[in-house]
Amino acid sequence: MPFVLIVRQLKDGKQLVAKVNSNPEEKQILEFLQTRERASEQVISFIGSFSSNIGQGILFPLRRSVLQLLTHPGEHRGRFLQFAEDLIKGVAFLHRHFIAHRDIKPDNLVYTDAFRLQIIDFDVATRLIDADQLLDENVGTEGYKAPEIEDIFGPRLHSPIRADRWSCGLTISCFLVCSDQKGRQLYQNLECLSHQLMDKDLSIDRHCANGSSCPTTRGMMPRSWQ
Repeated sequence: MPFVLIVRQLKDGKQLVAKVNSNPEEKQILEFLQTRERASEQVISFIGSFSSNIGQGILFPLRRSVLQLLTHPGEHRGRFLQFAEDLIKGVAFLHRHFIAHRDIKPDNLVYTDAFRLQIIDFDVATRLIDADQLLDENVGTEGYKAPEIEDIFGPRLHSPIRADRWSCGLTISCFLVCSDQKGRQLYQNLECLSHQLMDKDLSIDRHCANGSSCPTTRGMMPRSWQ
């Protein structure tokens, strides 16, 4: 099991997060994403790695937890619509590069000093051959895990890309509950998009193709999801 420490750089005293004994594939995925021509601002930056007497570690910038802000939003309720947009962009970026996160939830989201959301914790993430690849691994967190991942008989063959979308939709709905901007068009668009992403009976691809469910979300749907 990985564990997380807050460490201080000797040169400038800046605090970082050190994650020790994580899945080796997490480091590989983050290094790969960091080298893309246009890295995503919605994915946590990979600073580097290190070896120690307690195991291999990877370093990230220190950020604040979105989950804590959801629990005690206070004066920041107006931030959640931006968080929802950032989450869509971040997950779409991963999917463009055939990476499924497989554990999208508020616990795995942080935000910067400028209140921009970033995705963290790629412990169970996986690289796919293409967006249509199917897996039968039962991963994710109960309550945020897509229903098609398992049934009473155990893990089912499913698309981890679509499972990510379902978890993304549920997380957006959590953001909307905390938002104080229900009258805004953006709120209504995100609410409709959240329902689309969590629709178990009609694929998101067909939603995008005919636009019959919610035309207002056409411009919000990332091209990699169409």
